[in-house]
Amino acid sequence: MKNLPYNRADRVAKQIYQIVSSYICERVDDKRLTGLQITSARMPKDLSLVRIYFYVEGGKEKQEIVLKALESIKYELRNHIGREVVLKSLPKIEFLVDDGIENAERIDKILRNINNIEGKA
Repeated sequence: MKNLPYNRADRVAKQIYQIVSSYICERVDDKRLTGLQITSARMPKDLSLVRIYFYVEGGKEKQEIVLKALESIKYELRNHIGREVVLKSLPKIEFLVDDGIENAERIDKILRNINNIEGKA
């Protein structure tokens, strides 16, 4: 069998990303999750763990509040994933803050400052 350009872990992670995003949007009514964006999900090849990355504006304090809210629905989410995805065993869920958006904003700000300085020179 020819090697495909993607692996099973990527496909399952993408499916879990979609399930988690829609579940939180449609079924979870928690004010602490206001402004939450699920940005991606990643899994190792053994499918034992799913790392769900999220972003929320408001700094570290807001991120901690959202992380606690996500932790409180972790088992509910895991059960829902088990009903939606056919796997031998359910992966553990880990929530992580996605720093990519903040880093991109910081870089953009630096570049704008450089452009302003060059424009004055």
